[in-house]
Amino acid sequence: MRLEETQALLDILKKAYPSAAAYKLTTKEEIKETIVFYHGFFGVYETPIVVAALRNYIKKNQYPPTIAGLQEQIDLLLNTEDTDSELWNQLSKACKNGLYGSDEEYNKLPPECQRWLGSPNTLRELAMVDTDTFNTVVRGQFLKTIGQIKSSEQVQKTLSPEVRKVIESSIYKQLPFSD
Repeated sequence: MRLEETQALLDILKKAYPSAAAYKLTTKEEIKETIVFYHGFFGVYETPIVVAALRNYIKKNQYPPTIAGLQEQIDLLLNTEDTDSELWNQLSKACKNGLYGSDEEYNKLPPECQRWLGSPNTLRELAMVDTDTFNTVVRGQFLKTIGQIKSSEQVQKTLSPEVRKVIESSIYKQLPFSD
């Protein structure tokens, strides 16, 4: 989304919520700062997605959206992530073939499952667990922790490439074998 389109977004908000103090900006500098501020959050999305999310929000809410409220609507529109149960089914299927093809099966899994496992070796080990234990204990552990991993993955997806590089380099520097 371009900066001009972000301005159009704020114009829609101003018309939809005419009594909202947040959109009664008086100076050109305030208007410019607000546009840049909103653009920092929503500039990464295609304009039709943000407009559709805003329209959905306006239809359902009598109060203007916060940044989080509008982001929630965008996330609902873009919801392409697997549910916890779908992720478990993918992991379970991979484990059935994981005894001899753990590397290949591991590489087919979504990032959340790969992060939960840590390595193809874990997949191989889970392939050797008896069925009852796998379907009760392992499943319970997976479902208990996969939500946190999904949340972390979502946050990391929203980071700019520059911020990711900084985080990765700072994590690398903390490892005991780095200089």
